[in-house]
Amino acid sequence: MLDTNVWISINGFDPRSRTPACYSDYLKSAIDQDNEIIINDYIMAEFFNRCCRIEYMLHENNYRQKKQKIAHLKEFRKQEEFRDFMETMRDTCLHMIEDYTYEAVNGQLNIEALVHELSEGHLDFGDLVIREHCIANDYAVVTHDFDFFGCQLDIVTANNKLLRANN
Repeated sequence: MLDTNVWISINGFDPRSRTPACYSDYLKSAIDQDNEIIINDYIMAEFFNRCCRIEYMLHENNYRQKKQKIAHLKEFRKQEEFRDFMETMRDTCLHMIEDYTYEAVNGQLNIEALVHELSEGHLDFGDLVIREHCIANDYAVVTHDFDFFGCQLDIVTANNKLLRANN
């Protein structure tokens, strides 16, 4: 199961370009070795929302430079100016669903325990659900997110901080 930040990198929606291209190579290698690539509703939702927010922030910076006011994201995403990007996101998500194995997170989660863990501040809700989904199905997670350190998961990463912490 690839984490949201890895999907953002693979699909080219991270303008910071600090995430290594090795994740694209990893995905290709995993597919070539007949590994099943899993995507779930939490990853898809976070992917879609974060990519839209990143694109909006790029527009916002452009507006600021021109000393113009920009509508809030929820309004801006309905405007013609944002339509092409929204269609790109739709197509990207549909291709991901078509090309990989989609699994809805519909198992029994101990929601009370997750809410208690949320208050500790180590993982956000989506990451907790991803962790529980991976544990329940014995999946490894491919991530660049240090937040997953110590989560009882098999982790594949190019994040040097995470790699050093695991040794």
